[in-house]
Amino acid sequence: MHRAYQPILPCGNKYLQQKWDKTYYEEHKRKVQSAKPMVNTNSPQTYVHLNLKLKKLKLEEERLSIIERDNRLLLEKMSAIMRTKGRVDNKNNYEAKSLNKEKREQELLKVSRENQNIGDRLTKCEPQYRVEKWHEDWVKAERYMDSIAKYPRGWYSMQHPEKASKGKKKPAKKESVRDVKAKARNDDNGGDRGSEEELSTGKQKKCKKDNTTAIKESKNSKQENKKEKKNERKDQQKVGDKKEEAYESGDDGKQEPENGEDLTKNEEKDNEESMNENETSYYETDKEDGSHKSEQSESESESDDDQEQADDDKEQADDDKEQADDDKEHADDDKEQKDNNKEQADNDKEQADDDKEQADDDEQNPDTK
Repeated sequence: MHRAYQPILPCGNKYLQQKWDKTYYEEHKRKVQSAKPMVNTNSPQTYVHLNLKLKKLKLEEERLSIIERDNRLLLEKMSAIMRTKGRVDNKNNYEAKSLNKEKREQELLKVSRENQNIGDRLTKCEPQYRVEKWHEDWVKAERYMDSIAKYPRGWYSMQHPEKASKGKKKPAKKESVRDVKAKARNDDNGGDRGSEEELSTGKQKKCKKDNTTAIKESKNSKQENKKEKKNERKDQQKVGDKKEEAYESGDDGKQEPENGEDLTKNEEKDNEESMNENETSYYETDKEDGSHKSEQSESESESDDDQEQADDDKEQADDDKEQADDDKEHADDDKEQKDNNKEQADNDKEQADDDKEQADDDEQNPDTK
């Protein structure tokens, strides 16, 4: 009895209860063995196209095939060059063929014809503006301006000729002292060194005299030009003063002559008398603007005088500088002359020594003659 099945719960038949419990247990074991985990701990799936890249292998194969083909062609060319003389076949018998050549030629002819027609129309058309009418209008405008102007045309240029002449071209610059000396030196030193050593002292003195005369002439011409400029400035200043006196005296309607040389001494006296008469009634009339302008012209004339003085000082400084350069060049010439004389003396000494040696040789060997 102790070996028989003992169920947990009471039952009517132990044999049947044992059989049912066994079936339940087997089913439980089967379920436990077939149960799936809630977390997937398996290794990830491996794909073939990631490990074995067929496209890459195909491209590499194609690249290698191209390289092999190029190498084969190159080898064939090299072998052909080695077998033959290595000529180059550069013949090209290809003829250009076009299907729309006639159409393009027709379009080109059409465009050229249209351009020619447009050019003919442009050349044949008449202008809308007339230059003659413009000139007539300008002459009329100038006449109106002259009629309402306070001063005549060209008054400022006559008052300030230096400022008006700034835009004009300067005359050709004269040759400086250095240029004259350089030309004279080039003329004198036309030969080589041998010819220079053969020149005598008389010729060198003559060249120096010519240089000094050329320098003096250039300096005299400069001084004369300065004097002429100063005289012209004084004449222009006189003309401006006379014109201002004439304008202040009330002769606005009359035009002054362009050159101051045409004015005579009697006219100057008349102008001075008229100025003295009009001094008393000057402030009674409305001529304060004229006085202001006269004061301005006086200040401008003073500034012009200062400018002239500065220019004269500058020219004097330039002349002094040129004189110093000339003195320096004269000193250099004297030094060269001394060197040449010294060389000539050395040459004469050497020649005398050679003659003496020759005489000694002749005395020692009289039989050689």
